[in-house]
Amino acid sequence: MNNSIKVVYIGDGNSYSRSFMRFKALKTLKLDILDKTFLPVTKTGLIGKPKILTRILHKLRLHRDEVGVNKWLLSVVKQTKDINIVWIDGATNIYPWVLSKLKKINGSLSLIFLSEDDIIANHNMSYWHRYGLYYYDHIFTTKQFNISELYSIGARSVHLISDSYCSDIHHPCSLTNSESLLYGADVSAVGAYEKDRYTRLLYIAQHGIKVNVWGGGWSNYVDAHHNLNVKNLFLYEEEYSKVISNSKINLNFLRKMNRDTITSRTLEIPACKGFMLSERTDRQKEIFIEGVEADYFSSNEELLEKIRFYLANNNLRNEIANNGFSKCTAGGFSIKDIVLSVLDKASSV
Repeated sequence: MNNSIKVVYIGDGNSYSRSFMRFKALKTLKLDILDKTFLPVTKTGLIGKPKILTRILHKLRLHRDEVGVNKWLLSVVKQTKDINIVWIDGATNIYPWVLSKLKKINGSLSLIFLSEDDIIANHNMSYWHRYGLYYYDHIFTTKQFNISELYSIGARSVHLISDSYCSDIHHPCSLTNSESLLYGADVSAVGAYEKDRYTRLLYIAQHGIKVNVWGGGWSNYVDAHHNLNVKNLFLYEEEYSKVISNSKINLNFLRKMNRDTITSRTLEIPACKGFMLSERTDRQKEIFIEGVEADYFSSNEELLEKIRFYLANNNLRNEIANNGFSKCTAGGFSIKDIVLSVLDKASSV
C-alpha cells in the first residue's frame, strides 16, 4: 500500500458501527486521512434513538444532514491539495450537487461509496443518494443482486465485496464464572426482531429448545415462551464475541427486508470459533462447506432436527466450528482485507 495516498473518509463515527471498524482498519495503514462522521455520535457510546424530524425525513427519503457533513466535505476538498480518494461509507445524506462540485474542484480524485445494506431498498435509499450515483467512480456492495440494479439507475462502476469480520473484536473469548451465567448458552440467536425470526424461534421453543435471544426490537416478546430467554439488549464489541464463543450453537438468521443471502454474522460467528447454523443460501455455502465448516437449514423442521443433532454430538460440532474458524481466518475475509481491496480498486482510477 502506497502510504502517500491522501484519503477523506466519511462514515458513521459511532464505535459500535461497521463503518467505524473499517475506519480503524484504514488508520492502521498509516495513510494521510481526514475524517468526519455523517451521523451524530452518542455520548453514551450506545445505539441512540434518532430525533423525530430525522425519522420523518428518513421516511420521506430525504436523509437529514444533522452534523454539517456536506459543508465540511466541500470545505476540506477546497482547502486540501492532492486528495486522492474521497470514501463515503454508507452516508446517504450527501447531496448530489456537493458530489458534482467535488469533481469540479479536483477532477483527479477518486470518489467511492461503500454499503453493506440493500442500498436499493426504499428504507435504505435516499433521493440524495439516488441522484448522486452517477458521480461515484466506484461503488462497493456486498449484495450480488444490487450490482445490476445500481447500474440500471445510473451507477458507472459497481464491485462486489465480501462480508467481513473485525479481527480486533471477533475472536474466541473465554468467560469468567459470573460471565458464563449471562453469556453462555446451548443455543443463541443475535439480531434485531423480524417476524420470520420470531416464528422460527417460537417453533423450536415450543419443541423444547431453550434459546438466548439478543438484539433490539424484542420488547413485545420477552414473555412469549418460557424457552425463549429474550434479553432485548444490544451486544457491543467483545460482549458479542463472548456470546458467540460460548454458545454451543449460534443461529444465523438472514434479514428478509434486506434480501440477505449472506450477512456479517456469517463471517463473525466462525471468526469467534463459534458453531454456525444458518439459513441455507448458495452464497454462504460457497464460503463455508455444508456439514464441514458450518451447517444450514431451510425449514423449521430441519432447524429443530439439526439443533437436536448437534447438541448431542459435541465432537462433531466442535470439529465443524474449528474448521470454520480456520477457513475464516486464513485470509481474505477480515475488514482490513476488504479495506485494502477497496483502496486498490479506488487507486486505479
